[in-house]
Amino acid sequence: KQTKRWFLQARFDAFRNYINNWILWVPGNSYWTPHNIQSVDSKGLSWHSEVRFETKKIKLQAFSTAQMAYSAPMKATANSLFVEGRQLMYIPRFTANQSFSAAFKGITVILQGSYTGERYTSTDNHSKLPSFFLLNLSAEKQFVVKEMSTTAYIRINNITQTEYQVIAWRAM
Repeated sequence: KQTKRWFLQARFDAFRNYINNWILWVPGNSYWTPHNIQSVDSKGLSWHSEVRFETKKIKLQAFSTAQMAYSAPMKATANSLFVEGRQLMYIPRFTANQSFSAAFKGITVILQGSYTGERYTSTDNHSKLPSFFLLNLSAEKQFVVKEMSTTAYIRINNITQTEYQVIAWRAM
């Protein structure tokens, strides 16, 4: 939907993929090794939306995405590390991102948040990393001199100082 000052777009998707020969890197004692999963069933739902309001002086925008995904081996062989029907390692079942921006007189301020759900760290889904939420803030200003433009910006990542791990035992 779009009017002179407003723009609204939303999309909801459902997906299902059957993937042959999925290569997944698995942590070992001192290094990661690739493992071939013969067939993977990946299915889920996703949401995307954008809202924008604009006048001659200001521009406000909000974006959001969310995804719920289930990715699991369809068949496990006798010597496979992976368990049939169990969520694959390090692939979160739920992720979401949201950003808000406001632009006025060439200065744009952006607040961006992201959520990452629990991720399993074992192929049998017995151990996992907790979910986490990160919040980032940035401001930028574009400068145009003759036919050249440049942007100066400042960004503060993880303004809430959340402690989290993307990979087990490796704090961020």
